[in-house]
Amino acid sequence: MHVEGKSLYLANGEKFLMRGTNIAYAWFKERSFDDIKKSAEYGSNASRIVISININPNWNSGPENSATLEKLILTCKENGQIAILEIHDSTGFNEAKYIEAAVEYWISQKEILNKYKDCCIVNIANEWSKQWESENPIYAQTYIDAVKKIRAAKIQNVIMIDAPGYGQDLLGLAKVAPKILAADESGNIIFSGHMYCYAAPDEAGIKERIDAFLDKNLCFCVGEFAWKHNRLDNAQNKEIVTPILYKTIFDYCNEKQVGWLAWSWFGNGQENDLPANELDLVKEDNSPTAVWGNDVFAEMKKSSKKAF
Repeated sequence: MHVEGKSLYLANGEKFLMRGTNIAYAWFKERSFDDIKKSAEYGSNASRIVISININPNWNSGPENSATLEKLILTCKENGQIAILEIHDSTGFNEAKYIEAAVEYWISQKEILNKYKDCCIVNIANEWSKQWESENPIYAQTYIDAVKKIRAAKIQNVIMIDAPGYGQDLLGLAKVAPKILAADESGNIIFSGHMYCYAAPDEAGIKERIDAFLDKNLCFCVGEFAWKHNRLDNAQNKEIVTPILYKTIFDYCNEKQVGWLAWSWFGNGQENDLPANELDLVKEDNSPTAVWGNDVFAEMKKSSKKAF
């Protein structure tokens, strides 16, 4: 796989338009392989897979060995999907050590990653930096250093980089993305934004944030999004559940040929006022949830093409 300008290409030279889901392997290991297979039946051509390297003090999972990574990658490939592996331990931390640890792990897995460079994307770390780019002076340089170290280790996979601000500061990422891309001689980087309430405030805001990357000829995907999420209501001084214009995301991504990955397959818990399971695409038996699941799978059937 490789990146040319705004587009991601398969090894056979075909342009690849990502239409997939997020699979929470780190917490649901026993069912995740079946979940990947089932997601393919519903039309998914990519799975972004949550893994842990056991550096988050709140979790006790991983690090996964090469055999497990290979099994995850092959399960995706055998079901017509690209595998996107992401380290979740970094979520919401601002310190560079979380990216540095992720890079060391990826380097330790270099052999297996390069073996599957044509069907596996390395998402360095999930939602590193809860601060917006303007508030975190080390965000860009930390990723520049990470990219250089990964490429110096001869890892050849396409790299994915999440926006700061828990993945939602798309405008901040778009500002520094050219500098990060310049650190990679291969140019094989796709930038990712997580379009929840702050990154998808309205129709104009959704389009502005996607265009911020495309106008700079950068490859971009919506790495996470949902149909509702929590937003801070200043008047009430609390987070409230807010609808997201997810059908606008569908439509504009189709118009602009941008990839997306819906959050998430199964296993979401309660988040403040957002009830448990509201972000699940499927029920425990893998049947679609009434609104979010059905709408995502219907859209996949219209716009998804298998990678293999």
